[in-house]
Amino acid sequence: MADEQKVVDVSADPVLNLLVGLVQRHAGFQLAITLNVQGLVVTGLLVSRVTWAAEMTRALEPAGEAAASIGRGIHSTFLDADLEEPADEVSYHYVHLIRASMFVGNVLVPADHSLTWRGRISEVSSWSMGSIG
Repeated sequence: MADEQKVVDVSADPVLNLLVGLVQRHAGFQLAITLNVQGLVVTGLLVSRVTWAAEMTRALEPAGEAAASIGRGIHSTFLDADLEEPADEVSYHYVHLIRASMFVGNVLVPADHSLTWRGRISEVSSWSMGSIG
């Protein structure tokens, strides 16, 4: 019988991975964070993927039933993935932010922090606690 080994993404920051794990495991926990992703500065609240999907669903509802249906499908997919995911997962692949904005030059876009943002954790080159703007 061969021992199973877990694959750990060594390109991802282990502390950021820990923070992503915290918001995944503790429902409703949010953390203000700022990320540098390939030169783009993104700031917002770090949340679980299920919270992110729920926010995405709410954001799509005003666009009509077809868009709302897409949002519900995303949310359902993430809920199903959570049921299948082992509780001791050591590596996460995505960072999920709500109430996010990006800096384009020296301008915060959008200024009202209304984005839902998702990016690969392995693409984050630096980060800091707290949001900007």
